[in-house]
Amino acid sequence: MILSYRRFTNKRVFKTSSFSDLMVNVSFLIIIVLGLSASFIDGAILHPEFNYRLNLSIWARQIFVFHPDYHLMLQVPILFKIHVICGFLIFAFFPYTRLVHALTLPWQYIFRRPIVYRKRPRV
Repeated sequence: MILSYRRFTNKRVFKTSSFSDLMVNVSFLIIIVLGLSASFIDGAILHPEFNYRLNLSIWARQIFVFHPDYHLMLQVPILFKIHVICGFLIFAFFPYTRLVHALTLPWQYIFRRPIVYRKRPRV
């Protein structure tokens, strides 16, 4: 929240941000708010009998083996569904933003020669 506030209120940071940076920031905020509201409002107050561990988490694990059972999502409250859809949208525009840098490894720092730091002699 603090970094998002800074990105939108600090002129220097805002001017150096691209449209995709701003879009990622807003979408992450939306996903966080949806997730918190789904857990606290929809999961605890509106649907206290709903336990996401029984169907939503199983469905999410099935995505990784490319065999999700859509019947598990039929009983899920709407805020959880919107939260999941917004999460998929982040993955959809992930390669077109600076988020893709999370996949890079700093090989040049791992294999470079050590840097020797010495004090400068006084003249």
